Amino acid sequence: MSPRLATLLLALVPLVLVILVPDGTFGEVKDGSKRSSRGVFTNSLGMEFVPVKAALGILFCRWETRVKDFRAFCEDTDRVHEGPAFPQGDDHPVVNVSYNDAMEFCAWLSEKEG
Repeated sequence: MSPRLATLLLALVPLVLVILVPDGTFGEVKDGSKRSSRGVFTNSLGMEFVPVKAALGILFCRWETRVKDFRAFCEDTDRVHEGPAFPQGDDHPVVNVSYNDAMEFCAWLSEKEG
C-alpha cells in the first residue's frame, strides 16, 4: 500500500485497520493468524478482518484498534502510552494516539503480520 493511500485511509477512518489484498486472494497465512471458511481473517492479536463485498481484495477490521492491541505495540517497541484520565478496559477503543503513533502502529503491525 502506498504511503499516500495509507494516509488517506487513516484520515477517513482513524485506527480502523484495512487490509488490501492486491490480487483479491489470501496468500499463505503466518503463524498465529487464522482464516475461517467465511473469509474472516484473524491476525495474531485476535483482530478480525472481514471481506468487503463491494470491493474484491479489501478486508476491513470489525472494530477499532483496541487498548490491548495498542498495548502490544507499545510493549514490543518499548513505548509509553499516556492513557486517558478515565478508566478503560482492554476491549475499549484506544485513545490519546497521535497521527504518528497511528502510522507507526500500522507499520509495526504490517511488519509483524507480513
